Amino acid sequence: MSSPVFTHQKNANGGFDSLCASCLEIAASAPREEQLSTSELMHACDPIRLYQISQGWIRTCHIAPLEFFSIKQKAEPIGPRPIASRS
Repeated sequence: MSSPVFTHQKNANGGFDSLCASCLEIAASAPREEQLSTSELMHACDPIRLYQISQGWIRTCHIAPLEFFSIKQKAEPIGPRPIASRS
């Protein structure tokens, strides 16, 4: 069996997460990206999870970058708008 491939992304805390491309689990989290490699070497995919992915029970997906979740527009209030007063 080949070694898993890992992708790194910045997390909400400012650190880094290492995502296993085979089992889609976070294999490691660390404050600096260089610190992820030790935990990646120790990672072992769960064979049951790999089977579930192969059967389509768990969908594979791409992780959206953190910027995708940031709110860029000011939220509008919910509810009726106030009636303009007539002078």
